[in-house]
Amino acid sequence: MNTVRVYGKQIPKREERAVSGGACFGVGRNSVIDEFNGDFLQWLRGFYYVAKTGSISRASARMNRSQSSVSYSLQCLERQLNVMLFKRRNNLLEITPEGVQLLDWAVSAFELLEELKDALACASGELSGSVGVAGSMTILKQERVSNLVMEFMEQHPKVQVALRVGPPREALESVEYGVADFALLALARRPEKFQAVRLGAVPFILVNAEPSYKLREGGCLADIVPTLIELMGMEQPAEMTGKSLLQKK
Repeated sequence: MNTVRVYGKQIPKREERAVSGGACFGVGRNSVIDEFNGDFLQWLRGFYYVAKTGSISRASARMNRSQSSVSYSLQCLERQLNVMLFKRRNNLLEITPEGVQLLDWAVSAFELLEELKDALACASGELSGSVGVAGSMTILKQERVSNLVMEFMEQHPKVQVALRVGPPREALESVEYGVADFALLALARRPEKFQAVRLGAVPFILVNAEPSYKLREGGCLADIVPTLIELMGMEQPAEMTGKSLLQKK
């Protein structure tokens, strides 16, 4: 059961409202909600990615938009809020104190919107919405993975599944910046920043090797190259952390 979190903030009296950066925040009980431009959320989304990546070019790559479009979003947002969000120094962006404050509010706002979407989508008892899956081509093109995706889409026709193909590092960045919801990857080690769940083991088969050899139990992807190096009779470089899977019978 999904529970919608409600973010509340006590609004002080008019004479007690805090002033920050020349702007006064708060909505009176009898006042109307201020009008915002229809593109405000897209501007806020662009600001979020620029603040997280520290670069307009990297933000535009995450959003699949042009750099000029992201830059224009920042300009529009600054005009709308009448604050400077970044200081521009020699092609480098340095977020301002007002930008830091807005980033915190933006994260809370987007989290609330996502939870609201989830709650409304599940209100009828049927899943709907979208889910992004990132991963390498070698993983996503596997028959069992494609069959699972097709089965899920048949069971939940109102859910749009978007596949984002790329190398492992790009897939992890897609999850970190919210472009994808999760990633399917073959990794030698568990990534530190993310919650990782092992879905299965990769079979490793030794073909046409010396009869005196067998494969030891366990192992990981980092052990494959050391195994090949030993089979070729070469010395393993000290930089390699993996260990050969070969054992004498």
